[in-house]
Amino acid sequence: AKGTGNGLTVAGVSVVGSKNIGIYNETTGAVTNNGALNVADSTGDSSIGIYSQGGTVTSTGNATIGKNSVGIYGKDAGAKLSGDMTVDEKGIGLYVDNTTKSTVNTEITGKLAVGNNGTIGIQATKSNVKLGGDLTVGDNDSKGIFSKGAGDIETAGNITVGKDSVGIYKEGSGKVETAAGKTLTVAEKGFGIYSKGAEVDSKMNLTVNEDAIGVYVENNNLTSNGNVVVGDKGVGLLVKGAGKTLTSTGNITVGSNNSVGLYAGDDANIVQSGNVTVADNNGIGVYSKGSGHITTLGNITVGKDSIGVYKDGKGTMNINASSPIQTMTIAEKGYGLYYRGNSRADSIINSNMNMTLGKEAVGIYAKNTTVN
Repeated sequence: AKGTGNGLTVAGVSVVGSKNIGIYNETTGAVTNNGALNVADSTGDSSIGIYSQGGTVTSTGNATIGKNSVGIYGKDAGAKLSGDMTVDEKGIGLYVDNTTKSTVNTEITGKLAVGNNGTIGIQATKSNVKLGGDLTVGDNDSKGIFSKGAGDIETAGNITVGKDSVGIYKEGSGKVETAAGKTLTVAEKGFGIYSKGAEVDSKMNLTVNEDAIGVYVENNNLTSNGNVVVGDKGVGLLVKGAGKTLTSTGNITVGSNNSVGLYAGDDANIVQSGNVTVADNNGIGVYSKGSGHITTLGNITVGKDSIGVYKDGKGTMNINASSPIQTMTIAEKGYGLYYRGNSRADSIINSNMNMTLGKEAVGIYAKNTTVN
C-alpha cells in the first residue's frame, strides 16, 4: 500500500529467501496481521516480515524470525506483537526507527527468546518499550532490548542473559522499570541492564555470575528493591554520576576475587538498608569512589581477607546512623570499614555498629579521615 491507501489487513505472513518483504506499507494507515509471522533465514540482505512507514503495525500471533532477518520494521511507526517471539542469530525481532514523532510504542505481550551472535530482540529509537513475558538472551554480543533516545522501558517477566551479552540497553532519557517478584540472571561477562542517561527502578532479585555486572547506570539514579547475589569478580549494582544515588533495600551477598556488591563512582551516593554478606578472599560489600556519601542500615558480615565498606575520596560514611544498633562481624584479616580520605575536614566516618572482630581483623581503618 502506497500513496493515499488505508493500510493493510492480512491473516498471516510467511517470508522465505533473502531481500524479500512480506507486507510493505507507505501510508499512515494501520497494518494488521491476524495470524502468525514467520520470516526464514536470510543468507544475503535481510528479509522483512512487515515494513511500515507511518502506519502502526499490529500482529496477533506468535512470530519466528530467522537468521539475519527482521520481523517487523516500523519507520516512524509503532509496532505491537500479541504473542511470543523467537529471533535467530543476527536477526532483529521488532525494529522501530522513529525520527519524526516525539515517541511511539513498541510492545511484545508474550515471551521473547533472542539467539546468539549479535541478535537483537527489540531495537527502538524514541519509543516506549514494553515486554509482557520472560526475556532470554543468547551468548556473544546479543541484546534483548536495545533502545535509544526518549522513551521508557517496562518488563513484566524474568530475564536471563547469556555470556558477553546485554539484557536491556538504554541510551537516552526515560526510565527502565522491571517487575517485582521476578529474577534477573546474568552469565559471565554479561550486563543485565545497562543505562546511559535513564533512571532504573529494578524490583527483581538479581544473580550475577563471574565477571558480570547486574545493573549499570550512568548519569541517573538506580533503585533496587530485590536481593542481589554476586559471583567472583562481578558487580551487583553500579551507578556513576555526580549527585546520583544508588538505593538498595534488599540483601546483598558478595563473592570473592574483587567481587563488589554495590559500587558508586564519579561522585555518586549509596543508600543500603538490607543486610550485606561478603565471602572470603577480597570481596567488597560496598565500594565508593569520589565525593559521594554512603549510608548503610543493615547488618554486615565480612569474610576472611575481605572488606565490608570501602571508600576512596571524600564525603560522609554513615554506618547505621539510626537505631536499632546493627552488628558487624569481621573474620580473620578482614576490614569492616576502610576509608582513604582526602582530609579530616571532608572525609568522615560516623559508625554506630557493634563490631565483633576475628584474628588480625580491623574494625575501622581511616587515613586522612575523621572517625566518630
